[in-house]
Amino acid sequence: MCGRPIRADAPRRQPPADRDSERDIQEARQPRERHSVGAYLSRATHGISGPTSGSYIVTTCSATGWFLSGANPPFCSNFKINNVYPFTVLFTQNGTTVTGQVFLGTNQFNQVAATIAQDGHVTLATSLSASSGPIINTVWNINQTTAGQLSGPAHQQWIASNPFGTGDVDTTIRDSTKTASAGRSPTIVANDFEGLLRGMRGQ
Repeated sequence: MCGRPIRADAPRRQPPADRDSERDIQEARQPRERHSVGAYLSRATHGISGPTSGSYIVTTCSATGWFLSGANPPFCSNFKINNVYPFTVLFTQNGTTVTGQVFLGTNQFNQVAATIAQDGHVTLATSLSASSGPIINTVWNINQTTAGQLSGPAHQQWIASNPFGTGDVDTTIRDSTKTASAGRSPTIVANDFEGLLRGMRGQ
């Protein structure tokens, strides 16, 4: 028989690479997209821009000074554990920066800018001052694990200056829905402690 013998150790010719298979392998190696604010911000259909309304629930309340012994009604009687209050947050996105404004009931807080963290959450630290009442500072740590549904804890600190006192309220978002327009009551400018409390209830 003519021809060269085939060596057992001779390298075999590899079939042409399947480009589709290679692409699938490369995509599989990429980290999965986190379902968070950061992930959804890259998609126009799931962006966080616009109003989201819902409710938050009280988890703890504490008071010192005037809020403990002088406030009428007593501060924490208004923020009992499991009490539920309405909120709306308005977001505008520009790349990895968002501008947000929080409404607690009818109380309108200052508009602030925040950067989206690498893990996808956004922290909004904002405040409200009544003309003859306390200052309210609030910090919201917001995630969006499902499009249009926000989650995360929030903290309120009420500060009275004369006489001095503080009231601290820890809360967490209970539910939320992204809406075409802000689903909140008209903003009312509260000028005292009682007015701010009514505003928290959306009155």
